[in-house]
Amino acid sequence: MVYRNTISLHITAISILFSLSILTYLNCLQNQFVYDDNSTIIENHFIEDWSNFPTLFTQDYFTKSGELTYRPIVTLSYFVDYSLWHSRPTGYHITNILSHSINSLLTYILIFHLLNHASKQITSPQKYNKTSFINHAFLASLLFILHPIVNETVNAISYREDLLATNFVLISFLLFLLSGIKSLSQDSRLFYPETTPIPKIKYFIPFYIAAMITYFLALLSKESAIVLPGLIFCYCFLFYERRENLPHPSLFKTPPPFPHHPHYTNNNEMYQNNPSKEIYPHNTFRFFFNNFTKISLSPYFLGYIGISILYLILRFIILHNIQEKIDYPEKSFPAALFTSIKIIGRYISNIFIPCQLNVDYHVLHIKSPLSIAFIVSLSFLISVFVIIFRLKSNPISQPFKHQHYDKNQKTFPPHENFYFLLFAILWFFVSLFPVINIIPLSNLMADRYLYLPFIGFCIFFSIAITHQKRIFKYSFIIPVFIICIVITMTKNKHWKNEFTLWHNSSQNPLCSFTTYNNLGTQYTKKDDPDTALAYYHKAIEKSQEIGFTSYAAVHYNMGNAYKKKNLPDKAISSYKKAIQINQNYKQAHNNLGEIYFDRGQYDEALDEYTIALTIDPNFTSAHNNLGVLYNKKGMQEHAIAEYERALISDSLNSDAYYNLGNIYESQELFELAEKAYQSALEIDPTLAYVHNNLGTLYDKKGLLDKAIEEYRQAIKHNPLYPYAHNNLGTSLAKKGDMDNALTEFQEAVRLLPDNPDFHFNLGYIFLRTGNNVLALKEFEEAIRIEPSHTEALLHAGIVHYEQGNKEMAAKLWKVALTIDPNHIKTKKYWEMLEKEAL
Repeated sequence: MVYRNTISLHITAISILFSLSILTYLNCLQNQFVYDDNSTIIENHFIEDWSNFPTLFTQDYFTKSGELTYRPIVTLSYFVDYSLWHSRPTGYHITNILSHSINSLLTYILIFHLLNHASKQITSPQKYNKTSFINHAFLASLLFILHPIVNETVNAISYREDLLATNFVLISFLLFLLSGIKSLSQDSRLFYPETTPIPKIKYFIPFYIAAMITYFLALLSKESAIVLPGLIFCYCFLFYERRENLPHPSLFKTPPPFPHHPHYTNNNEMYQNNPSKEIYPHNTFRFFFNNFTKISLSPYFLGYIGISILYLILRFIILHNIQEKIDYPEKSFPAALFTSIKIIGRYISNIFIPCQLNVDYHVLHIKSPLSIAFIVSLSFLISVFVIIFRLKSNPISQPFKHQHYDKNQKTFPPHENFYFLLFAILWFFVSLFPVINIIPLSNLMADRYLYLPFIGFCIFFSIAITHQKRIFKYSFIIPVFIICIVITMTKNKHWKNEFTLWHNSSQNPLCSFTTYNNLGTQYTKKDDPDTALAYYHKAIEKSQEIGFTSYAAVHYNMGNAYKKKNLPDKAISSYKKAIQINQNYKQAHNNLGEIYFDRGQYDEALDEYTIALTIDPNFTSAHNNLGVLYNKKGMQEHAIAEYERALISDSLNSDAYYNLGNIYESQELFELAEKAYQSALEIDPTLAYVHNNLGTLYDKKGLLDKAIEEYRQAIKHNPLYPYAHNNLGTSLAKKGDMDNALTEFQEAVRLLPDNPDFHFNLGYIFLRTGNNVLALKEFEEAIRIEPSHTEALLHAGIVHYEQGNKEMAAKLWKVALTIDPNHIKTKKYWEMLEKEAL
């Protein structure tokens, strides 16, 4: 009956946790790709082809995947996602939500098992209550699901490494406990009833090997998973042996006689005659040293050390990215150390008061220990530790109320739960250590860094609150969880798209200069370069607050904004500033080349494209632009070579196929041109300009029905595309459908009224339908826009001639012949006029 009740509680708890984890993040399924997702997913063609899979295990991984660090498991997950969802963000969000849900269930199972195992090291199997452990595990997992501190990790697809690393860390820890190693063999049950035989040592090999494999997979997901041996060590140190061998938390008692004193035959006897298990100064060091040596040199623990060494060799020697170089703040380790104290304080305050969470934090560097910010942060941390260590004498460190201490029985002494709290604290700080910038990081502070450490806080919270008085417990827990879920679901909406993300981030006074830069980029995309430039200037001002004067990206983005405003001189100045800061800024060189090309400075453009390709020989955009330049200069063979190089670098580059089609069409290689256009459309069927060009190709081949279908496809994907309307009108006119042709020409003129050809075509339809007055009006408008438009001059002359105004007709035809003396139709009408004059 007890077993059935326990199983029922587990099933209920797991069902609630899984359901809540899904429901909490359900409103993020409509979110788009944001932040680094574009470069990780949309622009990353590497994940679109499974033939690239072997590259995950070569040095080419960094250049082809775009990753700075070696994380092949994360990239592999993107391969799978792309195979299932292609470029639909909903599928990627489903993967993240499911990963977080799995982590919450693993957290529940692991915490239950940790408490179950640790309790058996303290007391006899009949003295503990599993319901209490279920309550602890459930409450901790519930907080892990709902707290806003994990919101960034779940929403940001490009930060999936934290989800996957935590997943494998939890599995590996659990497998370690289930492996049945000597002192843990009696705890290798998870949900087994008391009467069920417990798995024996025969399960050690498969469980232990699986634990090592999952640990290695965790490391291949993210480097910070290397903390797992430290977490296991802390747990073994506190709970590996029977707890009568562990000391009381108090370290400063008056010492009894030394171990060789006649009243104490050995150290174990000293503990046996000292029920409080107090540590005395003369043997404190020996106790810790002996246990440290015993655990760390255990063959079971050495497996984790061996995997760690293997990974470090792989990560920093065999597959090390030479471009991975990050300096300390102020290029000083002391400054990094002082700043890390401040960051830890902010992390803890963010957990307790999650109202100022942000996607990107502004962290001022602390250069001196005498800094007010450092002193305040250090004082805060010391206060936190003092409060924590005073808990050993506080009721919250005595949760197992059904047990009463009796020195004659192996039941819980009043201080025993302190070790559970201590383990939770150690989990938090040990797993936080790799991400507090002791090892330089690109981002000094980020909520995603707390994903694994936060489990330690959840354990601490559950132990501290579960066994308080019922009125206090529920009056505290319920409001806390309600606040957490409201904040979390609200923040899910912030990740809807790039603009909402950075706009909401900019409302937080703690936002970084990166926020302003990224928000400016969004305004540039919205065709609001003035607002964008205002935010770029804010970004520069804020970056200077931390002494960061080499912010090349913001100058590059300012160049894009000036380019959008059609201010090429300022754009050139900004691009050059970005290049001055970072000479290897390939995008800045490429865009600077585009400005030069637009201004007709082809030699300067050639130089910039060449530099960009020297920096990155596989830079697709530069190859494509260089091909356009060669085509403009009449060097079509060189242009074709560049487009083909662009396709070698990126086989899914639709622009390169489109430009190849243009060249082949101009060379009347219609079959090759058609194949190139169709290849571009296979990559992206929504490209209206490619449909339009394919239509003109079919028109040249006399395939009017196919041409009309392509033009209509172009209009379907872009109803405001005037050239497709104009060309559709032309093909319809050739088929004799004058009414629909007239409609298309009128729409083309409405969309682009300054195009003389559109006015001429509309006039020609009016002329064919007998409306000479409107025809003449359109011909005259075409001539006004382009005085050298020979066809408009010819047909305007024809209308005047038919109206009897031969003098005006002669004048117009004379101008046309002056422009083009060999214009056959005009020459015929001129000759006809001369004969009539005779």
